[in-house]
Amino acid sequence: MRRLVNISSIRVILLLCLISLAFLGSCKKGQLRSDEGVVKQGRSGGASGEGEEGTVGKSGEVGEEELYAREGKKTPGAYEEQLYEEQTKAKHVRSARMPADLEIVYFAFDKATLTEEAMEKLDADANYLKAHPESTVETQGHCDERGSTEYNLALGERRARNVKTYLVDLGISADRLRTISFGEEKPSDPGNNEAAWAKNRRAEFVKQ
Repeated sequence: MRRLVNISSIRVILLLCLISLAFLGSCKKGQLRSDEGVVKQGRSGGASGEGEEGTVGKSGEVGEEELYAREGKKTPGAYEEQLYEEQTKAKHVRSARMPADLEIVYFAFDKATLTEEAMEKLDADANYLKAHPESTVETQGHCDERGSTEYNLALGERRARNVKTYLVDLGISADRLRTISFGEEKPSDPGNNEAAWAKNRRAEFVKQ
């Protein structure tokens, strides 16, 4: 009887041991699977992070011009160069002073000599005439109403001729320039004051 009891006890113990081992084994497998999932998740997250960082790195390696070209824009450097070229071109045009038409020049009272301002305007007129070699003009001399008719006709002629001489010295053919004096006959301003007289003491051009 004792042997049977002992054998039964041993069997129970062995069975309990087997059950315990089986239970422990299933727990370890679950833990391993759980840990493995965490590892995989961590790796995928790490890969994603590396991928994003790699993208940024590649963008950083792309040149500034290419990045702006992708957006259809000019780089700040290219824009500054274009602006500089436009300003230089505009400055050159201003220095040439090419008028849309010939400018009127004005004279001091009872004078036929050209002022600095008058010569600057005639420089621009010469540029215009050089750019339009087909043009011929009539230079008209005018005076204010003070003085006799004969005196003013002579003064207007001197003014017109001085303008012609200056333009010829700048390279304009004399054949393209005709002179005439109207004296006080054609005032620009009919007023009877200094402001009006200053406008009437002039030489102006009429295209032929």
